[in-house]
Amino acid sequence: MKAPSKLLKAQQGKIAIQQKSANDAVNQVTQAIDEAGEARPNKKSLLDYLVTARSLLEGASAVAGLVPVITGAIETIQKLF
Repeated sequence: MKAPSKLLKAQQGKIAIQQKSANDAVNQVTQAIDEAGEARPNKKSLLDYLVTARSLLEGASAVAGLVPVITGAIETIQKLF
């Protein structure tokens, strides 16, 4: 997945972003990935994780490109479930 690798780069200081927001966003995306891997993923949980990750990143212009990626994932989940 594209988003976690970009988030990790941001987290490692290669992109200017607040460290705590990067850590929190990575955790949220990782939880969404884990949930998606479940036999019966919970739509609400998936959406909650991704919406939270998007919110954490919306204010950081350095990772603005990730917001549409996460938004696309949210829209896909809404269509699938």
